[in-house]
Amino acid sequence: MQIPVQKLKEMIVNEGLITPEAFDGIAQEAQRLNQKVEDILVSRGIISSDYFYTLLSHHVGIELANLSATQIDESVLALLSLELARQKGVVAFKREADGVIDVAMEDPSDLKTIEFLERHLKVRVKPFLAKSGDLEKGFAIYSRELAQDFKRTIEENIKKGLEVKGDKVEDVAGALPIVAIVNNFLSYAISMHASDIHIEMLESSVLVRFRIDGILHEVTRVPKEVETCFDHAYLVWRKDRHAFVAGRTKTACA
Repeated sequence: MQIPVQKLKEMIVNEGLITPEAFDGIAQEAQRLNQKVEDILVSRGIISSDYFYTLLSHHVGIELANLSATQIDESVLALLSLELARQKGVVAFKREADGVIDVAMEDPSDLKTIEFLERHLKVRVKPFLAKSGDLEKGFAIYSRELAQDFKRTIEENIKKGLEVKGDKVEDVAGALPIVAIVNNFLSYAISMHASDIHIEMLESSVLVRFRIDGILHEVTRVPKEVETCFDHAYLVWRKDRHAFVAGRTKTACA
């Protein structure tokens, strides 16, 4: 969703923020570099990102979500999965008194997405214009909840595994499906769009980090005893990679 270049020129020239000649020069540069005019205007400090979204909101006649200053109702947020929210570029953030769901959208003019959401949620949806950081705030809440669930699941599985004793992997095989733990790592990493999973054995714990957009982010730290789990999983993986990935092989922590 954009403001036509000539309309944008009229808006900010009338506000005295730039001369017509300077705007035309930026417009030509944007065309040559295959960039958006507003991106160059913001990068050069001629207008702010917030100011541009205010102009866009007025132009399209749709309210700004402004989630950075709005409390997101997490029960409403949870009505859509993280995967679906990312796919559609939306965040459900509030339920009105009449049951209508307020949804921040990258493109609130996308009628197909609005119709899809109304069928999916079985209620009327009111679209709001999402600023560049709005959706990320919502996605961060999803991520926080996922991290807590992820860590809880891992710790519960580790606790169960530590109750099983044995001298060999075969002695405790079947007691705990390590595949389930690893799949939990993988599912969470995929939902976060991580390119790598880093597992580092520290002195008193195991550090799990995901690489997202080139940066390593700490996900959780789990008890040192889980190191045995990863050792066992690696041995099974080397022996039968297909069975491990398919989830048919079991091993245990001990």
